[in-house]
Amino acid sequence: MKKFSVFVLLFLWTLVPSYAQQIDAFATLTLSRKTTYAQQPVRAKVTVYTATWFTDPLDIQPIQIENGFAVPFFRAVPGIFHINGKQYSGLEFYYQIFPLAEGALQIPDIQIKTASPPVGDYKGKPITITAKGKAIKIKETPAGLGENWFVANRVQLSEQYDQPLLKLKQGDVVERKVKVYAQGTLPIFIPETKFPKEDFATVYPKSGTTKDERDDESVNGSRTDRALYLFDRQGEFLIHGIEISYWNPLLQRVQHYKTKDQKVVVAANPDLGMVASIKDSLQAANATFVDAAPKEHLWFGYQPWKVLVAGLLLVVLLSKAIKILRKWRKKIRAHWLQYKRSEPYLLRQIKAGHSVKAFQSEVYEWLNVFGQGAYYGLRDFFGQTDADQKILRAFEKNKASKSQRKRLLQAIKRRRKALLVYQKQRGGLGVLKSLNPGS
Repeated sequence: MKKFSVFVLLFLWTLVPSYAQQIDAFATLTLSRKTTYAQQPVRAKVTVYTATWFTDPLDIQPIQIENGFAVPFFRAVPGIFHINGKQYSGLEFYYQIFPLAEGALQIPDIQIKTASPPVGDYKGKPITITAKGKAIKIKETPAGLGENWFVANRVQLSEQYDQPLLKLKQGDVVERKVKVYAQGTLPIFIPETKFPKEDFATVYPKSGTTKDERDDESVNGSRTDRALYLFDRQGEFLIHGIEISYWNPLLQRVQHYKTKDQKVVVAANPDLGMVASIKDSLQAANATFVDAAPKEHLWFGYQPWKVLVAGLLLVVLLSKAIKILRKWRKKIRAHWLQYKRSEPYLLRQIKAGHSVKAFQSEVYEWLNVFGQGAYYGLRDFFGQTDADQKILRAFEKNKASKSQRKRLLQAIKRRRKALLVYQKQRGGLGVLKSLNPGS
């Protein structure tokens, strides 16, 4: 029985190093809401935690969502979190998830590749962390909009004309521009402006344009539509305003906006033949051109063989460009990772406002790199007075106040600067004792 007990104890003892080297890291996915409407975005926040720190940037794997799509906002925001009595360093990023139709939407698992040292170590090890996916229920579309369903937190509707409307004459052509700016949605969801028909003018709509106006935290967009108005009757008239309706998820109701009707004064034009000529020109410009005479079949306006040759050349050039870009990306990434492990970078990460434990870890990590593998204690940089000694004791016991941490950090930077001057003049790190003869 004793031999068996000894064997079990030895077996458990051999497992201790492997458990000590495990990396305490995980990720969570949090949704701003679990039910929503089609086109109404859901904010999906991903938080990546580690019990130590990250030595590599987050490499977030792309995701595909059936019946929807995700707009990523990968600017990671750092933070300190306390979970079940333990302190974690964390990075947060998020997506805006846009459902496309009623039913169920499943966000898949999100994989993040990075590197982090185990507890008690300082060398980062590659890890893959998974944030478990979640489901969203897409509710039925409320009555009131039908095919013109459009979701936005806020909408601005504006219009302008390219010339005054009170001094026109028959045959004048005026361009009307209508812009819809929407917050909380993408420009592809903004519906096309429908220009009302007028009995005193002929309306010729033109192709609209969209613009993605997202910022670092939200999605926004705008759509601009234009139409030409050919005024062929004289008199005083009203151009009908443009109306738009949308679902406001913040107020949970349909909202309507309309521009004002615009008064227009059209004077007589004795040259009615010119009016007919202008109308014919506008109709020809807006009509689809059909030529009854047989012509050679063209691709994009060119002979097919020319398009094929150009396509092959483009593929070759693109493949070479991709190879070059991959090499550049690899070199840039290597330089970036090397920089993140450098002494100046680690020094900048030391913040007096961080928690006591985080501050202590940052200082020790910097000291290890600064010494180029040799260990140098804080007493080589700080501790000439009794007050300094008191701060060091508080630091070593994880009890240093913010003001004490600030003073310690200032002293480290001053000593480091002096040491680098000596290092440049004499070479090596052996001049530490000359800086601190009492150590």
